[in-house]
Amino acid sequence: MKHRLIARLVLFFVSAGLLVSCQPLSSFYVGKHYDPATTIALALPGPQEGTWENFEMTISYRYQAGEALSVTGTARLGRHYRDLYQWVQQMDLYLFLLDDSARVLATERIVQIAGVDVQSTFPFAVEIALPIPAEASQIAFGYDVRVSGSDPEPSGGSAWFYKLPLASQP
Repeated sequence: MKHRLIARLVLFFVSAGLLVSCQPLSSFYVGKHYDPATTIALALPGPQEGTWENFEMTISYRYQAGEALSVTGTARLGRHYRDLYQWVQQMDLYLFLLDDSARVLATERIVQIAGVDVQSTFPFAVEIALPIPAEASQIAFGYDVRVSGSDPEPSGGSAWFYKLPLASQP
């Protein structure tokens, strides 16, 4: 009886892990709210370009919205991180489609890298072929980054920072 319970628990957790790993990226953060002060109005239909910048990251972008959304550009870590650290251990850069209340409608990963110099500029080009939701009125960028220095200490010389839509309400 005890072994049967353990077997069922193991099966449950393995199944749950497989289901979570099968979640499509486009549904990550859907329903969460982004900081409305840092969103970009989604202008249709012509090409738009600009720079999105904060202390941690500078993103130069160009996008064209129509039946699909094409976004190109470059991302670069902020000066603080370029001066103090040596390596990008891991970086995920995201593009979010948002509604008027800055609620996430869809997510697209536009950069995923590891083990590169912090001085690098990270180019990206993505086309979201899915129809743009009718309620989409804004876009925003987000990131999850780990950097490290050349310090041999296991916990020294590293930092983790992110800007992601984590709020359940505005």
